[in-house]
Amino acid sequence: MSSNFPTDEHNPYSSPSEGYQPPGEPVGTGTPRRDSIDYFYAYNFVFESQNWVTTLLLSTLTMIIPLVGGIVLIGYHYEVIAVLAMGRGRPYPDYDFGRFGEYLTRGVWVFLVSLCAGLLVQVIIAPLVICGWLMIGIAVSIDPVLGIIGMFFFILLMIACSIIPSFIMTPLTLRAGLTKNFGEAFDFAFVKDFVSKMWVEQILVALFMSISSLFVVLAGGIMFCVGMYPALVLVMMAYTHIQFQLYQVYLSRGGVPIRIAQ
Repeated sequence: MSSNFPTDEHNPYSSPSEGYQPPGEPVGTGTPRRDSIDYFYAYNFVFESQNWVTTLLLSTLTMIIPLVGGIVLIGYHYEVIAVLAMGRGRPYPDYDFGRFGEYLTRGVWVFLVSLCAGLLVQVIIAPLVICGWLMIGIAVSIDPVLGIIGMFFFILLMIACSIIPSFIMTPLTLRAGLTKNFGEAFDFAFVKDFVSKMWVEQILVALFMSISSLFVVLAGGIMFCVGMYPALVLVMMAYTHIQFQLYQVYLSRGGVPIRIAQ
């Protein structure tokens, strides 16, 4: 029986016979599972390809293209996740300027979903912030001690408002990047299921990437600032693999596979 996917070696989606997906089975159900996040491997993963230097340099050049560069780079990273999710992750596909249009198409959906989700979150958060300040003002007018207590809870509220959107954004962008479909990205049942199964790992990932990226970018900046842009790309690629690992762990816990659009 032949594979559902093309076998052209230049196509990053081509699959060997063992990667066959039975008819009717959503592409992605054969994604390799894992039980936990291997944080440092996310950086080591970048160097598995023999062409990692070329990929890093071309990605850096793409990043500095005005307006569309960042979107194209996002599209490439989600294509990497898509290929990994189909069991063809070693080595990951090299960056190819010939697929500029495909990267742009995939990246646009992630950008639009992120933009709309961000606006929606701001609409929800803004009234909370306004109400919080009003309550603090009222509390201070009644009793300064109440004002201090109110400020403490307000700070906790702000911390929660900064963390919760990141929880929601990961499953939204994963669905947008893999399905290349705006409507399918906003599957809130999937978002709820993902966050309920992965919220601890999402916190740890956020902490790890915040700290590690600081050191990586700082090291790039020491190189007369010339290495700062490749360092940023390296961090983005590491985060790409971290996102894939989150998806793997989610599936291992009984999560629902995402349909992967080629």
